[in-house]
Amino acid sequence: SFFLADNLCDDDYAKWFESKCINVLNKTCCGNGGTTGFINYAKKHFKGILILVPNVSICKSKEVEYEGCDDVWCVYGGSEQPFRKNATVVIATYDQFHRMMKELDDYGVDFNEDWSSRLWSGRTILIDEYHKITDECSFRNICYDVTKLIKRHDNGVILMSATPHWGYVDFLREYMPYREVKTYTVKYEEMEDMLIDQGVPRLIQLYDVRKKFADIISKGYRSPKNKQIVIFYNNRDDIKKLMQKMEVKDVEVLCSGEHKEDFGEFYSAVFNENKKLHFMTSAYFTGCDINVHVDACVIIGSRSHSFLSYGSRDIKQMIGRFRKGCTGVHLFYNGKAKDIYDYNDNKTEYDKCCNYQDTIEGEWRDDDKAVKKKQKALMLKDRLDNAEHWRDVKAVKKMLEEYGYEVKEKKIGEFESIIKPKKLSMKETKSRIIKGILVNWMENPMVVQCKAYYKEKGADALWRASANDIKNWYKVRKNSDVGEDEERLSTMLPNELFDAIIKDEGYYSGAFLKACLKYVGVKCDYDELSDRFYETFGAYACCLTNYTNGSINKWLVIKKECKVTKLSCSHYINNEYTTILSLHSPIISSHIKTDKDKHCLAKTDNLYDMTFKKLTGIRLYDKVMQDKPKILPLVKGDEVWLKQWNRLKNYKQSKISEMFKLTTNQYHHSIKEMEYLNCLICDIDSGIAFSKFKERYKNYKWTAYPTLNNITKDWLKFRVIVPLDQMIELKGENNLKVLKVLRKMFCSYEDSNHQMASYINNEDWENRYENEGELYHIEQSLVDDLMLRIKNFKEFKYSIKEITVSAITASYMTLEESKEHFERSFKFGDGARHKALFIVKNRLSDADRALFEDWLISNHLTYISKWKSHKII
Repeated sequence: SFFLADNLCDDDYAKWFESKCINVLNKTCCGNGGTTGFINYAKKHFKGILILVPNVSICKSKEVEYEGCDDVWCVYGGSEQPFRKNATVVIATYDQFHRMMKELDDYGVDFNEDWSSRLWSGRTILIDEYHKITDECSFRNICYDVTKLIKRHDNGVILMSATPHWGYVDFLREYMPYREVKTYTVKYEEMEDMLIDQGVPRLIQLYDVRKKFADIISKGYRSPKNKQIVIFYNNRDDIKKLMQKMEVKDVEVLCSGEHKEDFGEFYSAVFNENKKLHFMTSAYFTGCDINVHVDACVIIGSRSHSFLSYGSRDIKQMIGRFRKGCTGVHLFYNGKAKDIYDYNDNKTEYDKCCNYQDTIEGEWRDDDKAVKKKQKALMLKDRLDNAEHWRDVKAVKKMLEEYGYEVKEKKIGEFESIIKPKKLSMKETKSRIIKGILVNWMENPMVVQCKAYYKEKGADALWRASANDIKNWYKVRKNSDVGEDEERLSTMLPNELFDAIIKDEGYYSGAFLKACLKYVGVKCDYDELSDRFYETFGAYACCLTNYTNGSINKWLVIKKECKVTKLSCSHYINNEYTTILSLHSPIISSHIKTDKDKHCLAKTDNLYDMTFKKLTGIRLYDKVMQDKPKILPLVKGDEVWLKQWNRLKNYKQSKISEMFKLTTNQYHHSIKEMEYLNCLICDIDSGIAFSKFKERYKNYKWTAYPTLNNITKDWLKFRVIVPLDQMIELKGENNLKVLKVLRKMFCSYEDSNHQMASYINNEDWENRYENEGELYHIEQSLVDDLMLRIKNFKEFKYSIKEITVSAITASYMTLEESKEHFERSFKFGDGARHKALFIVKNRLSDADRALFEDWLISNHLTYISKWKSHKII
């Protein structure tokens, strides 16, 4: 999982909380939920944690994320939250650490002497984006205090970053030789490092700028290809000049709140996706999440100042802001800028810092000034390195390539045209994977599935497999709890594998069910799916919707052992129904043509007493019957004769239905008026011959007869009337859908297109075969359950459409309604749960939204990442 909070189990977090050593965690990728995971773990297990973050933007985002949660206390400049000494999670900016110390002083705690207050006792310290301790130590004295905090704290300390500063880690080892420093690097086996930053490209387009920035950016701003442009530029004065020259209003500036007055109405503390142009200074290079797709990311750098000569870590953090992907990353190298870089001053200061420890008496580790000098030397060394990296375009390119990016030099006149990544075909993607050539997710989104398929099945299997084969195999594999456990997979029986991949009784696509069968070595067409699925997994797969060209909408999967769906044969006859129906002859609603335009239905108590229409004497029928196997296909192949044959079928036969209404009056033929059922009429058009059917269902009572289009001696087209041992009540608008499921549960070869009515004529009826056996039993509770499931599914689809069309005008949910809505979605698969979370998030009030999130963490923690991924419309 890309989302780290989902990928790490409780035990993995526990080792960091309980450890007395210094743990360094390299997340590898930006914005993958590491901080969220630690917060949720601390809340769930009541483990105290102090999280120090470099920027207010990070702190504010967590405050919004955990709004209304008393267990989380956010401390930053301007925050009015009261002091919470009992908070489980404390999130504070580096600069506000002294404020916390002052609050502790009010409680009689001396920071330098006493660490025994309830706030600190047993608390783990997480320093998020710890590379900033070095990068910003020149103008933030608190960075030295954070280092001091690491030394003084006896409990677990965690340093976390996606862009680790290994020089600072080595410094800590040298500074505290008695403390063990452990390093961890998160690896994603199915995705390459830096390729999983939510669709952010590796390609950086590099321009040696020879024009004024205002003209260049205006050109990109006017381009219809660019709907969202983000510009990373750590120069507030230049940003103001650019905005004045461009004279654009659809713009915002995200910078430190200290400079709010500099930009007036254009200042913003959070990313506003309704704006087109966004300037971002260094305060937002780290920790700001941009949850909208960005067309152009522009990074403006220069050799003129150290704060404009970005390091490779800075650039990765900038690009890592995009949670929904970015089409193009453009780096503007300002080659025209004067070389006023204070390189010599930095070099002199660096030498002084390195030599200072030689001037002191005793151990440098005990001298606070020496420690500060040594830490500052790390920052100055980075500045000197960056000066070398930014001396010209070639050096910038080399720096980025060494860090893992692909860099393409371009002319500035090409800036307005966005170069989209080349899309690879499946054939090219397979070829590269087999040859070991790196493939970008942006080049083919299926690269992850292909690599997993190649890893398990080998090159030959990958080359032969279609895109659908790979996609469905991967979906089955990912839906299983066994994960990468090859040995366990190979020893699992089909029914065990079924329990692993079918999470609950619910709706699945036919393609997925076929993939489940294929996974255990069973291949079949859609017409065989129900039967094969039952034979292999012992579960019912019933098609609820018609399909064309092999495209299935929804199938209902019902586990056979489930109590409510258990089918059995019963010798017991309920006396309550013996006076209503004849058990040897089901009630059938027969169609009676009363006049030219009006049709009614009348009830008969005995099917065998009915007089069916004869077709003998009709010229077309008599001609076909002379040699039916030969002539009927010719009739069907001729448009004129086929039309006549269909008229014969529609108007010259009797029409019957197994559903009826208990009334002596005539009533119009309406599906919604049909309320009762005491038999099933299954229509079988192919897939099983009558001889095999007769053997398979020999223990049940039924009557079968061939249909008009049957041409074989061993019937391939026939209908079966199956009496039930009790009358079933089947009311509601979904009664036909439930009837189709019930037919499928008796015989998987029942035609999914079979509606409520069937046709019958005298000649076919005379050829019927009657089988004596036990009456088929269907529980009323099963029927009620199916009615409820289908009703819920239809309501669920409607609610998704409603919230998608107009989330703002939709009515609010209560907290209890939202919980019920989400848990009801568990009947419809994982995709439905994802959509349910989107609906809930948009229809809850702010206060209830926070309460729902707490409930989700407590009861369905695995879905918290999906909850976080949804935005509020």
